[in-house]
Amino acid sequence: MYFRALTILKDYYKILGLEEGAGLEQIKKSYRRLAKKYHPDSAHLHSSDVRFIEVNEAYEFLADAERRASYVVRRKISEEEEIRREAVYRKWVEQQQNLVRKRAQRHSSNSFEEFRGSKIFKTAMIVDRVYNYIFIAIGIGITILPVVALLLRPEEEKMMEGARPSWHGVFPVILGLLFTYGIYYFLFKHDPKDE
Repeated sequence: MYFRALTILKDYYKILGLEEGAGLEQIKKSYRRLAKKYHPDSAHLHSSDVRFIEVNEAYEFLADAERRASYVVRRKISEEEEIRREAVYRKWVEQQQNLVRKRAQRHSSNSFEEFRGSKIFKTAMIVDRVYNYIFIAIGIGITILPVVALLLRPEEEKMMEGARPSWHGVFPVILGLLFTYGIYYFLFKHDPKDE
């Protein structure tokens, strides 16, 4: 949900297993029953101490008549406000969807040449090119970095391996070359009209 009430109020009545607006006698009765059930000394449940704390918190909060009355009013306002905000958000989403739908319909009625001149198409093409160049740079990096690492190795390591090149240095170079060629092909050589 996009909008949220600033304070999410715990449902203390639900914690005590009561209907909203229950009186003090019902609150006390429910509290005694649940406190006995979840007290760590008598309960054998793994989460009983957490539940016991929740029950005590709910009782402490609802036992005070003034706090209880304010809580009931605030919960009602909070729920109504949340419903109102949800309606406002849904209306905004609907307006935005209608706006983009009208724009899309306008684009669909244009010829392809007119569409190619539109801002949305030009922006998409720029983003596509930028991503392609980034991938080419990554491919070149994948190709060059192992070669540089191989050349910059200390002489002691080169002597230990002998004159033969190791595959762990050659494989990334081959992979980088293939990756770079693939991006280059799709960027400069590939023509979608040929498909």
